Amino acid sequence: NSVFGGDPCPDTFKYLEVRKKCVADPPDGYVPRPSRPATSPASFHTDSPPTVTATSGPTAITSPFAETTVSPESGCPSTQRRNIQWPATASDKRSSQPCPNGTVGTAHWYCEGPSKWRGQPDLSDCTSPWVNELYDLLKMGGPAGDILALVSGNLIGQDKVYGGDVIKSIDLLNVLVQRQEEQLSNMTQGEKKGVVTNFTQTMTLCGSTLLRSDIGSAWDDIPEKNRSQVATGVIGSAEGSGFLVAKSIPDEIFSSVRENIVMEVLPATGDSRRFPNDLSSGWTNVTDSVSLPATKQQVVALLYSSSLGTYLKPKAADRTVNSR
Repeated sequence: NSVFGGDPCPDTFKYLEVRKKCVADPPDGYVPRPSRPATSPASFHTDSPPTVTATSGPTAITSPFAETTVSPESGCPSTQRRNIQWPATASDKRSSQPCPNGTVGTAHWYCEGPSKWRGQPDLSDCTSPWVNELYDLLKMGGPAGDILALVSGNLIGQDKVYGGDVIKSIDLLNVLVQRQEEQLSNMTQGEKKGVVTNFTQTMTLCGSTLLRSDIGSAWDDIPEKNRSQVATGVIGSAEGSGFLVAKSIPDEIFSSVRENIVMEVLPATGDSRRFPNDLSSGWTNVTDSVSLPATKQQVVALLYSSSLGTYLKPKAADRTVNSR
């Protein structure tokens, strides 16, 4: 702002030490006494320990360097989880820490106490720089297929993926479906086939990668109550790309078989068919199939691995079932 100027170190947490004391209105002539050589006009003497906060943008969070004394009987002990050192925290309080090195955002974890952290830390705000870079590339109007290939490459190549990466990647996939549809409208029929085929093959690869077991810890970073909504984005992006295939090459069969997703786009033949059909070795444990009724409409059929069902698990609630 006009007082402090620009940010010389973007994406770097800045620490402000504040020494405070609650007192009545000071008497006339009161002058705060510095406890040490002042480094800023806001450094005053107090007998209370310093409160240290870190800020990045408008969010204020407890610094990992703050010293807190909490007995095991009254709160949660200090612990290391998801590459974050969580300090001892009082019962019924939320600890907020900077996201792991190499990511931006704020992580949270609630202490139920005594000695009990609630579930897993919430890292749904923790995102890697590459995610935001791809959003910037999208704003510049790059080809949807090229950006989607970069999403796939980063998801596969990253050593660490966090909850915010999963959430923003899935959002990006759905935006790219819309962008690809817009770009297809300006292509010839011959151009559409190659573009939409490559796009949808890459989309199923992205969705399958997001459902891999080794990325499961990133899904754990997302609060359980929000996982179902995030997981539906995997379905939406896969279906959306399948619809693009059906619209662009209506008279051809399209198939994509990945580790965690199988897609078939079938032309309108008026015949009944079965799905899935002729699966590769990775799906040999799938012996069931469904009969698709005869229709004069195109069919987009998708099969997902059981990991998606885990994330789509409904929230616990009392339910009444009516039967007649």
